[in-house]
Amino acid sequence: MRTRARPVHFARLRANHLISTLMGAPQAKWSRHLQLAGAIFQEELKVPGPTARAILAKSVVHALACAQAMDQRSLLRSRSESKRKLRKSFSRMEKCIARAPACLRSDLDNHIYASTPKVIDTEAIEAIIDAAYQTFAHSELEPAKTAVRALSVPDLKTEYETLDLPTRRNCETALSSLPPDAVSGRAIFKTLTRAIDESPAPAAGISAEAADLIINYVAAVATIWRANDLRPSRANPDKSKFHRFVELVLTAITEPGSNRHTADRDEIARRIRVNHGRLPAEIRSTIGKGLRREDCEWLVSEDHIRKVLAPESRWFHRP
Repeated sequence: MRTRARPVHFARLRANHLISTLMGAPQAKWSRHLQLAGAIFQEELKVPGPTARAILAKSVVHALACAQAMDQRSLLRSRSESKRKLRKSFSRMEKCIARAPACLRSDLDNHIYASTPKVIDTEAIEAIIDAAYQTFAHSELEPAKTAVRALSVPDLKTEYETLDLPTRRNCETALSSLPPDAVSGRAIFKTLTRAIDESPAPAAGISAEAADLIINYVAAVATIWRANDLRPSRANPDKSKFHRFVELVLTAITEPGSNRHTADRDEIARRIRVNHGRLPAEIRSTIGKGLRREDCEWLVSEDHIRKVLAPESRWFHRP
C-alpha cells in the first residue's frame, strides 16, 4: 500500500523538546511508541542506556524532519489544488455572467456594489462571492443555475481562504486596481481569474507520495545504527529489530494515536465490531466496522527497508 503525503498534526513539535525528554526523563515518561522502540535496545540488542538514548534521540530528529517534509508536501499540494479549483470556478462565473441577460447582470452589479467594502481584502472577496450567490440563487435561468454550481461546489470562500498569501494578495491588488467605471460582476471574476493565472505557481510535479521521504528517513537512521556498531537488517518486519525500530519512531511522531503496535489490537477490533452492530441500520451502512488504516498498515514498509539496505542501493554499507 502506498503511503501518501498528508497533514501531520505534530510536525511543529520542537526537536530540542523531544531530545530533552528522551535524554533526561525516565523511560516511563516517554510516549508509548518510543517506549517500545527503546525496549528494542534494552531487551533485544542489550545496548547501554546512555548510548540507546542518544541513538533514539538522533532518530527522533530525523523522524520529525520526515514528518515536517510530509506535512509541507501535503500543504503545497492542497494549495495547488485550491488554486486550480478557484481558477476554474472564477472563469466559469465570468462566462455565466457574459451569457446572462442584462437585467440579471445589473442585479449582480448592484448587489456587489451594496455589499462589498471599499477596501479590497479577503473579507471583500468573500462578500463578492456571497453577493453573486444571492443574485443567481433566485433565478431559474440556465446561466444562473450554472453559476450557482460554480459558486457552491467547492465552497469558494473556504477554498479562497486556503490559498497561499501571495496569490490572495495578487487577487486583492488586481481588484483594487480596477477603474471605478469598469467595475462589474463580469470584470471582477475575469480579473480574479487572470490574477490567479499570474500568481507564482507552486513547484511543478509535486508528488502525492511520501515513499521518498520515508526512505530518506530510514537511510539516515541506518547510518546512525552503523556508526554505533549496530547492523540494520532487512529481514521480515516481525523479526527485524531495525525495521520495527524505524517504524515505531516514525509512528511516534506522525501517528501517535495509532494502535497497530499495541498488544490488545485484536480486542480493540472486537469492540469496534460489537459497537458497530449496535448502531441503527441506516448508520451502519455508512461507517466501517474494521480498524482504521493507521491501526493496520505500517508506515515503513518492507520495500522502504529493501531500497535502503539492498546491495545495489546507494545507501548500502558493507561491514
